[in-house]
Amino acid sequence: MKVNKKGNLIMVLILTGIMFQCQKSSNELKAASEEFDLKLTRSAQAYINAQEQLTKNEGSDPFVINSVSVNDNELKMFIEVSYSGGCEKHQFNLIWPEVIPTAYPPKVSVILNHNANGDTCEAWLTNTLVIDLKDDALWLSNQEIRDMIVTVINGSNPDEKVQQGL
Repeated sequence: MKVNKKGNLIMVLILTGIMFQCQKSSNELKAASEEFDLKLTRSAQAYINAQEQLTKNEGSDPFVINSVSVNDNELKMFIEVSYSGGCEKHQFNLIWPEVIPTAYPPKVSVILNHNANGDTCEAWLTNTLVIDLKDDALWLSNQEIRDMIVTVINGSNPDEKVQQGL
């Protein structure tokens, strides 16, 4: 088989174009897998509904709470979560009760729900949810927020609870 220089050049250009296209698709998938939304809800009814779903094992899509930490200076809570996915945008909803006990230090349990939006991909993703407690209208002073003890309940597994003293 005889191949001329012009044929070789065309073949190299075609292969290079295919390689760059595959690389672009891979990067786009990675960027999409890191996307998620975080919603904060403070409502007595939403909290009651979330508790009822937990007792009926009708909670959120599966995920794991890896850790909960707090930056006292910035009054931010960080919740590291892991979940399966990679093809759809995931949503998390941190549900606070409307009333926080006034006992000192304030103790509150919150429920974290996850909506995978039907994502059936199998990548194991880890993201950190950042909650700005100053902007959450907790109706507490900065010192009360620093002293508050929060228990984060996994909306897909009520046995998984992570407590963090703020």
